[in-house]
Amino acid sequence: MGENRSISVNIYGHSYRLRSPQGENHISELATELNGRMHEIANITPELSTHQVAVLAALRILEELNELKDEYAKGFQLALFKDFKHQAVQETLGGLKKQK
Repeated sequence: MGENRSISVNIYGHSYRLRSPQGENHISELATELNGRMHEIANITPELSTHQVAVLAALRILEELNELKDEYAKGFQLALFKDFKHQAVQETLGGLKKQK
């Protein structure tokens, strides 16, 4: 981390020079993933322009991101509920011990 060197990547036949504080490997992996997704879409519907393929890839990625956000939110709510339940049980047990 911390590096901010420039890296050349190829996405869907176009070369881009990119830089990120997360490093060259990170950018390279992202570019490879995006390139694969764009080729996947183009193989299904070859009549699409590069722009259309890119937009569909972006929409798919955003859909996946939203699903992950929803899953995270549900998991977070479940964790809060379990913590609340655990605290309630502890308080009940503490109250029972005081009654003895």
